[in-house]
Amino acid sequence: MTHFDAGSPDATDPIERQSSRPDLGVLVYPVITMGAKTHRGSRENLLGKNPPPELVELLSNELHVTKDTPPCFLFHNFPDNVVSVDNTLDFAAALSRAGVPFDLHIYDKGGHGIGLGSTKYDPAKFHPWVKECERWLKEQGFAK
Repeated sequence: MTHFDAGSPDATDPIERQSSRPDLGVLVYPVITMGAKTHRGSRENLLGKNPPPELVELLSNELHVTKDTPPCFLFHNFPDNVVSVDNTLDFAAALSRAGVPFDLHIYDKGGHGIGLGSTKYDPAKFHPWVKECERWLKEQGFAK
């Protein structure tokens, strides 16, 4: 969402003419930063044990939000003992500074790992984030 190109209209390859910018993002307890607040396992898996500082900066997405970053739906639980909620909060702050629309949901229970089909709270219903995301997707024109 922060590392895309607009495509090259003069390219001979029709694929290279197309933009790689996503239309929107749905981020669920995301690892955003590769800096101090990162999930260490994710950082090591993606960048290796001792990545150069330039790579850490490049892939710390909260540092690369621009007005062209697509709108986002952000969901996280607090507390989350796997990925710090600060990842989501810092990304939301970066979106706000850039004037990018976003819908932010931080819940006070749930921890890490609630997916679309989770029945962690009540087997008869989904976690509230699912309905909120559905509502947001409809507002964006992506669901009926």
